[in-house]
Amino acid sequence: MAAHATPGRHAWTERHAVAYGVGLLSLGLSLWQLTKPGFFSFYDSGVYVAASIHFISGSMPYRDFVFVQPPGIVLLMSPVALFSRIFGSHDGFVVARVISAIVIALNATLLAWLVRHRGRTAMLIAGGGLALLPVASFVSTGVILEPYLIFFVL
Repeated sequence: MAAHATPGRHAWTERHAVAYGVGLLSLGLSLWQLTKPGFFSFYDSGVYVAASIHFISGSMPYRDFVFVQPPGIVLLMSPVALFSRIFGSHDGFVVARVISAIVIALNATLLAWLVRHRGRTAMLIAGGGLALLPVASFVSTGVILEPYLIFFVL
C-alpha cells in the first residue's frame, strides 16, 4: 500500500511545481516589465486608481463624477486608494500595478492548475502560454479590467 501512495504523491508534487513555476515565470516577467521606465503605460490605469481615490474620499461614481466602466474595479482598488491616502498617489499607483502583476501571475497558475488532469505538458502549454502571451505581457504593466475579469472567471 505504501508503494502505491508514493507515485500518486510524486505526481501531486510535480503538478504543484509546474503550476507554481508557471506563476513565478509570469510574476517575474511582469515585475521585470515594471522596472523598465515607460515600457507600456495605460491611460485607464490612472483613471481606475483615481476613481478609487475619489470613492474613498466620499464621492460616488456615476453620481459625483463620470465613470464609464463597471464599479468592480473601483471597489477592488479601494484598499490601494486607502494606501495612497497615507503614502501618496504615486506610491498607491505603484502598488496597484504590482497587485495587477500578482493577479496576472495567479491567472497563469490557476489556468495551469485547471488543466492538471491532462498532464504536465498541458499545464506548461496552458499556463506558460498565458504567462508569455504578448497580450498578457502588455496588460501586466497597468491597472486594467481584463486580468481581474480572467481571475474571477478562472
